[in-house]
Amino acid sequence: MSLDTLPIESNLDNGFVTQGLIKNGSKGTFLAIFKDITGEATALLEQSPDGESWSEIEESELTITEGQTEQMWVENIMPRGTMLRLKLTQTTGVLVAIKLLSNE
Repeated sequence: MSLDTLPIESNLDNGFVTQGLIKNGSKGTFLAIFKDITGEATALLEQSPDGESWSEIEESELTITEGQTEQMWVENIMPRGTMLRLKLTQTTGVLVAIKLLSNE
């Protein structure tokens, strides 16, 4: 197993797009950690084969709600080596970190 953690501590007043994390196996669990969310935001995962061209992962879009502290996605379609990142719309609160657990 491989666990990559990217500390962020970014205010979400203008929305946010994270850096990509590389999936090191055929299956992965992506976790976003939040604090002080007082509104709602749309969150989705994007994928890239090269870190430059990004596209939304189908059916990954969901709503982050007031007070929510974590959101997890399970991804087992994209191959090893695919980069994953999180895209959030504007809200009040902080994105603390993202984590990607992959099987090797």
